[in-house]
Amino acid sequence: MLAYTLLEALLFSQLFMLVIWTVLFCLVFRKAGHHWALGLLMLVPLVNIAVFVHLALGRWPLERRLAQARARLEELGHPLDETTPASHEAALMDLLCYRCRRQFRVAASGAGKVISCPECGAELKVPRPGQVPLRERIRSAFQRAQTRRKNI
Repeated sequence: MLAYTLLEALLFSQLFMLVIWTVLFCLVFRKAGHHWALGLLMLVPLVNIAVFVHLALGRWPLERRLAQARARLEELGHPLDETTPASHEAALMDLLCYRCRRQFRVAASGAGKVISCPECGAELKVPRPGQVPLRERIRSAFQRAQTRRKNI
């Protein structure tokens, strides 16, 4: 009777470890940018070796997206690499597309250049730091004029 309960405990602990490892592999695949269900393939003998080698040596989707984002930043005139200081946030400025109203960040080093909106393709001129865009100057002048009329 004691041997039977030890065998049950051993089988239960093995099953518990199998579930834990499967969940952990699902989380690893999800963090790498793959579909989480690829972690379930770790349960299949021989396939788990191939999947593990692919995970270790293959290019992760996350790396691909990072390369695309870096290429986009270089296109906007702000190359980012590992040697870029952490204060690169100060070198970025917010820009609002007049057509689709999408807000995105551009490199301050691209001031004066004409870029296209990544969403709708509208051509936008990157303002110089401290320069207020023409549309904003007109809007504030219009608001001041309305305020003066109300005060009269």
